[in-house]
Amino acid sequence: MSPIDSILRVVSTWAAERGDIMAVALVGSHARGSPKVDSDVDLVVLTPNPKSFRESLWLTQIPWGSLGRAVATYRDAVYGAVWSRHVTLDNSTQVEFSFGDPTWAATSPCDPGTRIVVRAGCRVLYDPQDLLQALMRHAA
Repeated sequence: MSPIDSILRVVSTWAAERGDIMAVALVGSHARGSPKVDSDVDLVVLTPNPKSFRESLWLTQIPWGSLGRAVATYRDAVYGAVWSRHVTLDNSTQVEFSFGDPTWAATSPCDPGTRIVVRAGCRVLYDPQDLLQALMRHAA
């Protein structure tokens, strides 16, 4: 299993164990299968209360140690419908968690920005309510 696949497995398991995460998707170059050496791992996390993740200790709940990794640094940014935590692990791998409300995956209408993100590469990692699957069918 590749280091990126290991990260995706650990994050997917973490998300499934929480009651407040409705879906997780890998987006961007890794989802397309065309990452560059310095590409970050871009994740979209849908939750009813995205702002709660700004204040919680969720980042310490992901078992990075099971990968032989630890969080070195992080910084936050806001991008319209989502806010992001850019995490740098101790081996310089960068993981961007973008938190958004489940309406980010709305299909009627589908937000133009969301459609661009999905069309540029989207791999569903965790989606028990089929929010992202429906979005992918609609945005195609």
